[in-house]
Amino acid sequence: MRLRNFCLICSLLLVVLVFAVGPAQGTTYVRGYVKPSGDGGSCGGGGTNCTQFDSTQTTSINTDLFGVTGTQTFSYDVLSYLSFSELSGGQNAPNVIDALQLDSLNLQAGDLLTFVFAGGVPSDTSQTLFGILACGGLEQGTNTGAIFDSSFPANVVSTKCTNFDPSSTLITDESISGNSITFTIASGITFPSQFAFSFPDGQLPTEIDAATGSTVVTPEPASMTLLAAGLLGLGVLRRKRAG
Repeated sequence: MRLRNFCLICSLLLVVLVFAVGPAQGTTYVRGYVKPSGDGGSCGGGGTNCTQFDSTQTTSINTDLFGVTGTQTFSYDVLSYLSFSELSGGQNAPNVIDALQLDSLNLQAGDLLTFVFAGGVPSDTSQTLFGILACGGLEQGTNTGAIFDSSFPANVVSTKCTNFDPSSTLITDESISGNSITFTIASGITFPSQFAFSFPDGQLPTEIDAATGSTVVTPEPASMTLLAAGLLGLGVLRRKRAG
């Protein structure tokens, strides 16, 4: 009787694991947009430079793109800006971001995008510095493909941005685990022709991975051990009945 109960318990746990097993992950939520351009709005105090271009840089980043590993050279713009809430609060020190263009990844709807960092995932939950970098004017229905200062659309600051309506969902989920963060690109959308991410200045990823959303989850060692125990128990029970 005890052996039978043990086998039943193992079998039930096995069924649960088949449906529930997945990679270890921590905080999960949806990443929003970094919008430094102001879309032509006032900078406050008569200012005209909500966003300014500092420099263009390049960096080499390790990649694993749909199973092909290598190293790519990426271009990014260093931008400084004040958000509207900071301007109204009287803040004078600008935010500084690295605008990293990611068109070369060839992402599509439903793909998985992972960033790996040397010093830990940026902790900007307010998405002032870390998130999808939006182009200016999109929420007003203008596909500008650029970031501007407050004299929208006269002065272009950078073209490293994402031309996808920030009021719509481009990323449906994100999962943080250790020094990496994985984003799920929304399904059923037309992926933007320009795609860029904003990072706090000096905190670019050391590795970028891209994969299709149909990746197969590998069970953890503990799960495999429990599976073996369940199968062994069922085998013993079968032999006992046969005897």
